[in-house]
Amino acid sequence: MKISINCPSYKRPIVETLKYLPNCKVWVSEDELEEYKSNNKGATFEILSKQGNVSIARNEILNKEFEKGYDVVCIVDDDLKGIYHYEKAEHNNFGYVKHLVEADEFEEFIIKHSIMCKELGFYLWGVNLNNDPLSYKHRLPINTKAIILGPFSCHLKGSEIRYDERIPLKEDYDLAIQHLNR
Repeated sequence: MKISINCPSYKRPIVETLKYLPNCKVWVSEDELEEYKSNNKGATFEILSKQGNVSIARNEILNKEFEKGYDVVCIVDDDLKGIYHYEKAEHNNFGYVKHLVEADEFEEFIIKHSIMCKELGFYLWGVNLNNDPLSYKHRLPINTKAIILGPFSCHLKGSEIRYDERIPLKEDYDLAIQHLNR
């Protein structure tokens, strides 16, 4: 399974995500490329050909990466500091302790959950963005009715659904609703 990890960025020349995922592709406009390169040595950059809102950028990433033959296109925010999960513990956070999915485990994490998503017949998956252990659903590891938001989303090959480019904000809600509806 071929995985593509991507991060669109705009006017944030220091990409925090690269500290966690140094192999992430950063997508920027051509006029910002040099500033980004000087602030993020060794990073991989892609140039966005279309200018506009985040929906346009995300659609371009999806279309180009799927055309390159990737099976899963993961899109994360440019300030992602980590993906975490809770595990049972004796006396911490109401019986659970928070663990980071390490950078070297990240692709395996994506593959494992993408396979499960595909087997369930879905084309989009994400993670719980709320890190409060009280609202974390320990006994419900899979939710097929939740909204998948922009800070972390994985799109599987074969999906025809794209972001509505007429929507400048909350486009991630619309995309998730389209997936849930289908």
